[in-house]
Amino acid sequence: LGKTVQIMALLAYLMESKNNYGPHLIIVPNAVVVNWKSEIKTWLPRATPVYYLGHKEQRAKIFAQEVINVKFNMLVTTYEYVMRDRSKLS
Repeated sequence: LGKTVQIMALLAYLMESKNNYGPHLIIVPNAVVVNWKSEIKTWLPRATPVYYLGHKEQRAKIFAQEVINVKFNMLVTTYEYVMRDRSKLS
């Protein structure tokens, strides 16, 4: 176990040691999105995550305002949303 912490450590390493600030795509199960929000805030406070979640209109707004303009260094979403919006996200 400890997969979330391992990913946080990898992202911190990339940002701090390699100056690789992304953007990074993080696809997580829907059941752990809330946990990821909390862990990112705790372990990567300087990160600028965007959470591509919500109903169709919310995702369209997030896409138009933040994803298109790359106003993030981490895009956190679920497999379901990637599959639903794959034509837009590709």
